[in-house]
Amino acid sequence: MARERGETYRRAGRHEEALAELDRAHDLGPDEPLTLGSRAQVKHVLGRPQDALADFDQALALWPDYTWALVRRAHVHSVLGDTRAALADLDRAERLTPEESRVAGERGDVLRFAGRHAEALAAYDRALALDPGYTWALGSRALAHEALGNTGPALADLERALELDPGYDWAREQLDRLREPPGPPRAGDQQQQMPP
Repeated sequence: MARERGETYRRAGRHEEALAELDRAHDLGPDEPLTLGSRAQVKHVLGRPQDALADFDQALALWPDYTWALVRRAHVHSVLGDTRAALADLDRAERLTPEESRVAGERGDVLRFAGRHAEALAAYDRALALDPGYTWALGSRALAHEALGNTGPALADLERALELDPGYDWAREQLDRLREPPGPPRAGDQQQQMPP
């Protein structure tokens, strides 16, 4: 029950409350990988990536084929700058679920964050081949196109994402930004932008 409450709070963005419930659930069942995975995700969102990695590691020790934990741990490794560990987790996740578009999409983000934009495009292409309606991958691919100077394809990806989901505000903001006349670059633009 505590894990379910924690998940409800996590999905609602109430992370402190989620962590309290997931801590309670962990106290009641310390060998529950789903609790550890959810708690790791909350810790990451709360700015505690090392604690998140510890929980993901424990969850995966209990359930080595826990694909969601592999994908989310890859994201944390990527944010911490460990591209090699992130890609290793994604390789393993892809072996477990070769047709899962979100694994390919996360690979694209890891590669994009590492500045490997052409490889990121290939990963996003794979994600979209698996799920043509995957709006998050369209938004992410747009950022990789932009980084390579391909404004036309970036605009097309954002427009397609908005056709599929007219309420995708992040894509609308990026589309508006790309359509603005160029001004002086701002520090931090491009590097770790991530669609919600």
